[in-house]
Amino acid sequence: MQWRERIGAYVKGVKRLALAGAGNLLRGDDAAGLLVAMILRNKLRPLNNVLVVPCGVAVENYLGVIKAFSPELTLLVDAVDFGAKAGAVGVFELGEVRCEWRCTHGLPLTLIARILACKVVVLGIQPLYAGVRVGVSEPVRRAILEVTSFLESLFAKSASNSARR
Repeated sequence: MQWRERIGAYVKGVKRLALAGAGNLLRGDDAAGLLVAMILRNKLRPLNNVLVVPCGVAVENYLGVIKAFSPELTLLVDAVDFGAKAGAVGVFELGEVRCEWRCTHGLPLTLIARILACKVVVLGIQPLYAGVRVGVSEPVRRAILEVTSFLESLFAKSASNSARR
């Protein structure tokens, strides 16, 4: 199943959703998740059932805000090295993400899910590089645009379906 179908399946029927974007603007492609959240924050602001939080490097600092929103699903967007071609997009559940995520962001995903008391899914963008550098690589830039376009459309559609219920 492709990443779009997997995300669509997770979002289907969800009434409240949080998107947390992780990353560091000064570490090249590591900024991918943060940039996705920054782009979507204003575009999705009118939707009452979606909370978008650009978390930066410390997702744990925003767990209270996310928990107070009471989402059924939290989508964590981040640069994740899953051994694919740069710019590839993958969707991972807690057990599927290797320990490197915890090492770069502080708290293990299992603890984040426990604190939030909701399902947490990682949407990972494969980085080309993550060293000290301002700006993302071209494959990651394309992935960011593809992901934001898809999520904006999906969340707007999901919100209109929820309003009809």
